Amino acid sequence: MSLLLRGGLVITQDEKRRVVSGDVLLEDGRIVAVGDVDQSADDVIDCTGCAVLPGFINLHQHVANTLLRGVADDVPLEEMLPRASAIDAKLTRRDVQIGALLGCVEMIRSGTTSFHDLFYWEDEVARAVRESGMRGFLSWVTLDEAFTTQHGNPLKNADAFVAKQKDDPLVTPSVGVQGVYVASEETYAKAKEIADRRDVRLHTHLSETRGEVEGHRKRTGLRPVEWLEKIGFLGERVTAAHCAWVTMNEVRALARCGVSVAHCPVSNMKLASGGVAPVPEMLEAGVVVGLGTDSPISNNGMDVFADMKVAALLHKATRWDAKIDAALTTGKSWSALCWDTTSTAKRSSRWTQRLNSISSTSAASTYAVSGCSRSISCAKSFASKSFRDISARIMSISSAETTRRSHVAHFSISGASASRFSGESFFESRTFMCRNATSDSTATPATTSGPRTGPLPASSTPRITAHASKSSRAVSCARAMMSASSRVRTTPPAMRTFPSTIVACTSLPRPP
Repeated sequence: MSLLLRGGLVITQDEKRRVVSGDVLLEDGRIVAVGDVDQSADDVIDCTGCAVLPGFINLHQHVANTLLRGVADDVPLEEMLPRASAIDAKLTRRDVQIGALLGCVEMIRSGTTSFHDLFYWEDEVARAVRESGMRGFLSWVTLDEAFTTQHGNPLKNADAFVAKQKDDPLVTPSVGVQGVYVASEETYAKAKEIADRRDVRLHTHLSETRGEVEGHRKRTGLRPVEWLEKIGFLGERVTAAHCAWVTMNEVRALARCGVSVAHCPVSNMKLASGGVAPVPEMLEAGVVVGLGTDSPISNNGMDVFADMKVAALLHKATRWDAKIDAALTTGKSWSALCWDTTSTAKRSSRWTQRLNSISSTSAASTYAVSGCSRSISCAKSFASKSFRDISARIMSISSAETTRRSHVAHFSISGASASRFSGESFFESRTFMCRNATSDSTATPATTSGPRTGPLPASSTPRITAHASKSSRAVSCARAMMSASSRVRTTPPAMRTFPSTIVACTSLPRPP
């Protein structure tokens, strides 16, 4: 099966950062041609007036926490974690799968096609990844047993998960560690041993808050980065989220060890962490930096477009320097757009070398953004085909006002997936119920036998409604669920062979 994206402004994100007017041809899940394509396809999408970009990589995420959005607003991390953990302890596998699928759909709508997750029950997240058609880099979180809410030993759980998920085309497993505040040297050492033995990556929170850093320094005499380097944990396998409270010596240590960093500016700001990751210095030192939205609890969203703009502006404001461009490094042409499309998840993993550029060697992972909104009022930037000008203009887009539809492997999605599930759910009994639009009675969720072969009739589309509960937790979770609920229909058969392919139609000024 083949798909042709016709007549767009193609931002390739290849090594030369080429911007070309033309077409993109996809066949059997691969991009096979870029430019003037004189060839028919099973399906053709007119991208005239659109910019066609590689899909974003969300480098740090806790996707199943879509169910917990709003439960810990206006509190710091030290208060957020106990609230979230109390609910996590009651989650069922079904909760995790539902939350993950809703999160996948939310990310898809803003152009994210791959994400790096850190959670437990990642096997349920993997099911959601496969159903959504995204690509997931899933890290089963480990920590000391004294602090965990998991069933069983976290390290054994992580090892079993990695062994089971290896060689999956859409799921890349890895090992996570929660952080130095709940993980001992022994836990870090065993997590690294599993990653080395299984040949997978490591994912951890690092130097997120001043309290974390100072508390660890008092216990060990070393700052977290210094301590992790000393015990031999840091290395090229490691993706470290946040790094908002690091010194220049620690930046040099990250570069020396080959650690990649997930910059999560919106989460750090919402939690009032105070620190700002020194991204300009990291890039100058050679640290690979990508963008992460972090959890829906600490961000209230998973919109990479929104976080991209914040990241680009944050360093201007905190450094009192308007000349710090989106690249954050003087004299370099990279922009915050690169952090998402050429991010750590791509550059630090052998498997992802073929992702997130538009070239004849890439996997199909694209989307288009458009829409003549007030944010895109100047066509001159696009006429120049300057990557820097175009990326700056694209980063000014609010995806909520421009995105109209998305295409992913199994579904064409407008809003969120309302797929039915089977099993028991902690949240379902307390915060929502699936009500069939054709009946006044509550519909019992049933297992689907597979993708439908045609559009889902509007009359049979489930919708999620809240129970009449006075519980603030129930209200918060119901609000999160309802904000994402919408209509779902399956894609034409011609699209089903393109995992993680997105075409989010909006409208940029047409290039000459």
